[in-house]
Amino acid sequence: MNANIEGIAHLESTTDVRALLDATALFGGLDDAVLTRLLPHVSLRWLGAKKTLYNQGQPGSSVFVLIEGSMKLVRRTGGAREHVVRLIRPGEVLAETVLFSSNGYPATAVALENSRLLEVDARQFAVSLRENPLLAWNVMERLGKRIEELQAQTELLATHTAEQKVAAYLVHRYRALSPSDAVVTRSCRRSDLASLLALAPETLCRVITEFKRRGWIRSESGRIVITDPKGLSGAAP
Repeated sequence: MNANIEGIAHLESTTDVRALLDATALFGGLDDAVLTRLLPHVSLRWLGAKKTLYNQGQPGSSVFVLIEGSMKLVRRTGGAREHVVRLIRPGEVLAETVLFSSNGYPATAVALENSRLLEVDARQFAVSLRENPLLAWNVMERLGKRIEELQAQTELLATHTAEQKVAAYLVHRYRALSPSDAVVTRSCRRSDLASLLALAPETLCRVITEFKRRGWIRSESGRIVITDPKGLSGAAP
């Protein structure tokens, strides 16, 4: 398992880990036999706020599912400059590319707050993929969605205004939430969101202030809460 993880709490029982696996979109609905073979290779881990899960370029040994908390993926593009490429919410998968590539982790993963993750041994995961069509389909479906998101993000960053970028990102995250939730970012620094959207931090602050003035959102302590999704959607491209 990954040696970079800090703040590891006691591992939960096999029953608890199995229940968490079954509750995820990636592993839910798998045959009991598949889960039983996979369980010895799955751990439940705690990662403290601001701690690094893995580093860009490090040999990839595990795939992760975020269960609780929030994280960011950061790429170093030259020198010491870093760029946030993705913000991770519970239920999302990290490092699935190590199943198909030997190039190591493509980005550095850092916890934005205390987080809980399922860590799955990548080698055993790959064996399970070959044995179970449903699991393979789940992975393909998630990779397909990620490709769609990357294409949309590339177009958004290249062709739209700062207000449109921020509105589109917030609307996209809002639509992925459960009906009872309206918090699109948690423990997220403005500089991280600005980096993700290729904006200057002061530009993002200006847009957030304007959206708050219009009554579309409210924000405090790294949280952005959607208060008028219809109004916000009208500003998105």
